[in-house]
Formats: sequence, structure tokens, C-alpha cells
Amino acid sequence: MATINDICRITGFSKATVSRAINETGQVKESTRKVIHAAMQQLNFRPNLVAQALANKSGNSIGLVVSDFDGAHFGHLLKNAALVADQTNKQLIVTDGHNEPEREKQAIYSLVDRRCSVLIVYTRHMTEIDMLSIQQEIGLPIIFIGRSLPSHCGYSIYFDNEHATKQAVSHLHSLGHTRIAYFGPPAITPTGIVRMDTYRKMLLEWGIEYQEHWYQCSSFNIAEGYRAAKQYLTKGGGCSALFAASDSIAFGAMQAFREAGLLLPNDMSIASIDDEEISAYLSPPLTTYRLPLTEMVHHAMAVALKLMDGQEVPFESKVFRGELKIRSSGITYITSS
Repeated sequence: MATINDICRITGFSKATVSRAINETGQVKESTRKVIHAAMQQLNFRPNLVAQALANKSGNSIGLVVSDFDGAHFGHLLKNAALVADQTNKQLIVTDGHNEPEREKQAIYSLVDRRCSVLIVYTRHMTEIDMLSIQQEIGLPIIFIGRSLPSHCGYSIYFDNEHATKQAVSHLHSLGHTRIAYFGPPAITPTGIVRMDTYRKMLLEWGIEYQEHWYQCSSFNIAEGYRAAKQYLTKGGGCSALFAASDSIAFGAMQAFREAGLLLPNDMSIASIDDEEISAYLSPPLTTYRLPLTEMVHHAMAVALKLMDGQEVPFESKVFRGELKIRSSGITYITSS
């Protein structure tokens, strides 16, 4: 990664002159500025914007990247982050990655260019290698939410996906269900991999023979949950319970099951993950694992504020757990005589 020293070496200017040109402070000839900016472009140099903001006394913005703006999940995240920013007189600049890996990275670059002092990134797609690479590239503190990093490598805050999956699936199994379907994302993202692997391992531990059509691929939205349920029914159905990877998936699936003449929860017990507000008011009210999103966002904002204040904050990888909210979308399985 290029440094100010590299620019000095190429241009022949002193570090003080290069620094003034980068930070736009002090007197620098226009011709000199052009040479320095050309060298920056040649080296793909991105300045440390924390230092730049301090030089300009303008470090008042926190950048927030979310995977997308769809659904109550991210609305809850934005609401809590905005509340903290407002209480501390900070500006929150928000953008999204359109639920695509490359667009997530572009969203990060856009916030760097807007001179945010610290970034909070809620990613669904970035791998550990991606996170470490972009963190080094931009030279700016990033607090990742939803992904874990080794504790000595950066700031990461995430929830225990394995625990959430175990709680939901174990609840259905405790009610006597052994044929448990799963609708969720493909096992290509970190979240998708953990939830699928945990679900399959639990069935194996219980001696349950998994059938391929029990799993239906679904993105985290209502329409996809509806489509997944229709596809599952077309392929023969046969399960007495469903583990949905999100409340939105469960909402869509419940509608599809009703249209097919199934009674809920008599013919299909359901448990999911999220605990969206509406989940408690469905018919039947949905059993779901509450994600500790409020706690995670408040912790991320607290770290961001300390960094902006110039405090030394050790790298950390902090995990949060939620709890299963048991409602009446699950019923004890009764074998037909």
C-alpha cells in the first residue's frame, strides 16, 4: 500500500509539502498540487482520512454501510445508529451495497471519498480476506458488524449464528418433530454456511435422514419465502416443521402453506430468526430468535465515537447472543394412528 513517503520519493517534494497538498491546508502552489495529485493517482494512494479530518478539524462524520435497505432488520439498525449519532452531535452518512459483494466494496469507497472519520460496515458478503484487505487499503478504522475477524486484526461485532440456529431447530425437535424443513440462503456466504451446516449437523446427531427437498433456497424477503414454500410443496412436502432463516422468509412461507390448505401450526410448526415487531402479532404468533441488533449497534457506535475522540481502542472480536421467543407457531407433534 502506497504511503506519503512514496509520493515524496516520486515527486521530490518534502513530506510537509505533500501533507499540505493532501490535507488541503496551508499554502501550496497549484502546479505543485497537480504534480502531487497525479502521483497519488498513479500510486492509487488513499490518504488516512482520520488524520486528514483532524488536520482540517472536520472529523464529524460516521459512515454506515448496510447490505441493502430492504426489510425491518436494517431499518432497526439505521434507527439505532441515527439515534446515537443525534445524541452525540455526529453526522451519520448511510449507503448500501445492493446485496452484492462488489457493491458493498464500492459503498465503502464512496464513504471514504466523503471524508467519514470512521466506518461501520454491516456486511452479508465480505469474507475475512476481503475485510482485512479493504481495511489495509483505505487506512481508515472500520468496525464490521455481522462478521468475525481475529481479535488482533480489527474491530468486529457479530451474533452467534450457530447458537441462533440451534435454539430454533432444537425447539422444533423438542416438540417431537423429526421431519424439519429449512428455507434459507445458499451456503456461499458466512451466514448461509453456518446456518446450513448447523441445521444438517443437528439432524445427523438426532439420527434423522435428511432429504434434499427439505431445503429450499430463499433470500431474506417475503416473496422469496413464499416462492420457496411453493417449490417445497411442489416437490412433495412431507415435513411437519419448518426452520426459516429469517422472519420475512417465514411470513411468505406461512401464506403459501395457507393457500395450500395447511393449518398452522397443526400441519406445520414454524420457528425462525430475527424477532421483527410484527412477528408477535401474526396468526399464529411466530416463534423466533431475537437478534441482539440493538446491543450490537450501540457497541459499534461507542467504539466509533472513542476512535473519533482520539482514544486508543484495542482491536476486538465481540460476539453477541440473543434469545428464543417461544410463541404459538409451534405445536407438539402427534403421530397419526
